[in-house]
Amino acid sequence: MLMCCTCQIVPKAALERFARDRSLSAEQRKNFADTIKIDAELRKLRTQASKLTRVASLMATAAVAPVAAAPAVTVFNCNHGQTLPGAQVPNPATSPDVTAKHVFAETTSVAAFYSQVFGRNSVDGAGMTLMSSIHYGMNYNNAFWNGSQMTYGDGDGSIFVDFSKGNDVIGHELTHGVTQHSLQLSYTNEAGGLNESMSDCFGSMFRQWEAKQNVNQADWLIASWARRRSRRALRACVTWPVRRQSTALRRSRPNFRNTSPAWIHTRAAVFPTSLSTPLRKPSAATAGTKSARSGISP
Repeated sequence: MLMCCTCQIVPKAALERFARDRSLSAEQRKNFADTIKIDAELRKLRTQASKLTRVASLMATAAVAPVAAAPAVTVFNCNHGQTLPGAQVPNPATSPDVTAKHVFAETTSVAAFYSQVFGRNSVDGAGMTLMSSIHYGMNYNNAFWNGSQMTYGDGDGSIFVDFSKGNDVIGHELTHGVTQHSLQLSYTNEAGGLNESMSDCFGSMFRQWEAKQNVNQADWLIASWARRRSRRALRACVTWPVRRQSTALRRSRPNFRNTSPAWIHTRAAVFPTSLSTPLRKPSAATAGTKSARSGISP
């Protein structure tokens, strides 16, 4: 069975669960249904961009021009339209638009994280400009890497809030760019599981790096801030109590015991079951936890 994963922070299975949830209003369900339709087309765009990256890497020659010491960071405003990249924000660092200012600062910080910690210049290792589009669509409940840039929806305001608010999401999605330009993992089956798992882990590490936390101080939760009336995270990189998991995400977990190979993009950093032998975090992170297994929440 072919299993696909995405570069959107909210997985399709969770969106579908919300879209079917009769406890939500018709308008709320429609927002999720519309997001699913948009995401389906964006996956095609991302797949094509990944293929182009793979072909280009095979043809690459030695750099003929000096590479900038740090990547340029640009921000564009979609003004709730769906044409990318949108209108460029002239001076995002001082923009009166709080979202533009925040995205510029955090994207710049992600570049510094990869440079200072891993010696990598931008997502491609060669100073690629980091482009972000904000205020994408109307009530768009997701954020994504499309193969060449980042895009953030504002959420519907009732279930999800602005997806650019969290540095873990920004770090997660930009890490998809790192994977695209290095490992070139596909978005299906076990490779897709590893792709998502790496983004969750690096997104969490970026948040820890900014907060100057060690692994024991960090919560290893992904987007625990994203829901308007809940502190339940989208996923976790460590075992966590069931009560803190979103109902929609709990119910959308695949029956991976009977599916091979299978991956989990809900409630956890994705990890294929055939690779799910215990992979513990550093010992300091497991202190005080009863069972920290792999990257998969129970």
